[in-house]
Formats: sequence, C-alpha cells, structure tokens
Amino acid sequence: MNFTVLQLEGGPLTKEFKRLCPVITLPEFPWNVEHIFNNDTLRKKLAIHLLIQKLKGKHFDLIYSNTMVCLATAKALKRFLSVPLLLHTHEGKYNQSYLHTQSDWLRACDHVIAVSPLALKNLVELGAETDRIHVVFPTSVFIQQLLTDCPASSPKKEKTGKIVIGFIGPLIERKGADLLAKIAKSLTHLHPDCDFEIHCIGNSPELEEERQHVVYDAWRLGVSDKFRYIAPTSDPIPAYQNIDILLVPSREESFSLVVPECGLLGKPVILFDGSCGVQHLLQHEQNALLVPYLDTGAVAEAIYRLSVDAKLRQTLGEQLRLTMKEHYTHNDTNSQIIQILENIEKERKP
Repeated sequence: MNFTVLQLEGGPLTKEFKRLCPVITLPEFPWNVEHIFNNDTLRKKLAIHLLIQKLKGKHFDLIYSNTMVCLATAKALKRFLSVPLLLHTHEGKYNQSYLHTQSDWLRACDHVIAVSPLALKNLVELGAETDRIHVVFPTSVFIQQLLTDCPASSPKKEKTGKIVIGFIGPLIERKGADLLAKIAKSLTHLHPDCDFEIHCIGNSPELEEERQHVVYDAWRLGVSDKFRYIAPTSDPIPAYQNIDILLVPSREESFSLVVPECGLLGKPVILFDGSCGVQHLLQHEQNALLVPYLDTGAVAEAIYRLSVDAKLRQTLGEQLRLTMKEHYTHNDTNSQIIQILENIEKERKP
C-alpha cells in the first residue's frame, strides 16, 4: 500500500508523516470546502484545478478520511477522483455541535470505521447506514508498549502518602475539566480527612486559557493546593504510574484511550455512566466505577471509597488490567483496518 497524506492544515505530526510518505498541506484558501463550489476568483479556481489534476495523475484507489473534521473536503475529492471514500471517525455526538456534519456527507462514504458501539450509535443517528459501519476499537503506541512489558502491578514511583487522582488530556469542557474544582471541593467538604492530589497530565501550552479556568475555579473554591499540572511529554507512562486512580469526568469520549493505557498499569477508573465508548469493555463494580452523569458528589464519594479501601483499589485495577490485556492481545487494531482496506480494494475489482 502506498499513501499520500493530504492535510487541511499542518500540525505536530507533519514531520513524522513526511518520513513515511509524500505530504500535501493545503493553504487556508482556496481549500476551505465552501470555496470548491463557489464562483471564486480565477486564481482560486486554477489552484483547485491544478491540485485535482495532480491527484488524478497519481491514480489513487481510495480516500481515507481519518476524522469527521475533513469529511466535507473528502466528499468533494470523491466527486473529482471517482474513488471510494472511507471515513474513520473518532468524534462523538458532543462534537457535532460545532462540526455540523450533514447526513449526505455520511451517505457519500462507502465505508465507515467507528471506534466504539457508542460512536456507531451516533453515526446512525446522523444518517449513516449501519451496514457500512465497522467497529474497530482504537489502540496507541503506549498500549502496544505496555502489552509487551506489562507488569502485574505498578507501584507508585513517588511515595507522598497522598491519594493521587489522574486527569489526563486537555483541560477542556468536553473532558469535564470544569468539574475538577467542584469535585475537589466536594471531596474536601464531605471527607476532610481524605488526603488527595489531582494530577492534570498533558495539558498543552496551546490551551493555557483553558488551564487558567481550572486554576481560577480551584482558587475561588479554596482547593488550589489539591492540584498539580504536568506538561505534555513524549513518554507519559511514568506520570501514569504515579497515580492511584484514573478519573475520566468527560461529558463524552467516543472511546478514551487513557482507560486501557492506565488500565494496563492496574489503575482503577471512575467514569460517568454512558459517556465513554470504552464502557463497552467495562462493568460497574467489577473493573470500574460508573457514576451518574455530571454527579460531582458521586464522583467524590467514589474517589473516597477507593482512597480508603486499598483492597478494592487493587482488585478493580487488576480486573481492568486483565480485561484490557485480554482484549488487545486478541484484537489487533491495525490488522482489522488493513483487512477493511483490502476488502474495499476487492470490491472495486470485478
């Protein structure tokens, strides 16, 4: 298989893509999708025409849209190139509030990869045809790393005496970052004897404004001392090892890769019931604690329960580790995707 990456805009992975294959990065104009169909200037029309001719000359067999964000452009390219379109969507219902995905865009897809049954349900609600959707749970380089060297237990590297709660990812509303200060306040109010710290891991400098919202709320509620902010790193595993409990207060996650990543380290997880696609692999009280949606008091109680019961903490973490090891040992994400690509190619040939 030979690939060319067409980017709507550049990003931190551009250099890595260039090591593997040719990369074309589109300027903002004229390639905002609305310009493809508008009666724009002759210069813009010429730029589009030249790029289309270049792409046609490469005789591509497939357009692989690796996010719903670029689906509109992918649909337009399908019209020009006359090849099948595969959408690999990581977005859930929450993101549709600003993506405004249209049902005819989804119907233009010959096949769709959804990262969970929750993502599949959302696609069907948006108008996608069920028989075109393949559910393939995602993986990450860290999951593969932990599968090859997965300890039966992962002791903390820092011995502080505190219960360390991990929040992983950008401090944005969808991930429930705005709830963190409320949860910390509830926990200190309900259980003042609970000595805890919340580690916010991987909050990017590009989202400093969002981090300051959390900092401000924590200050107003008098829980600033309960927070520690850890910058993004190429190897987050040591930071993961240092937590006792993984907290995923997301309003919605189409999957949530941090659950298997930390799960393979034996870290118990707390999530909102029905909010994460990874819940398909979880069972309440067996390998996770699921609490009612946006119930910060219930989250605080779940944290306290795990903080005072080391045996429960260990049991839930170990069961989660075994669940994730079982799944990822017997399900190779990349092989499943390659099989889908090969089947699409077979469909094209008589």
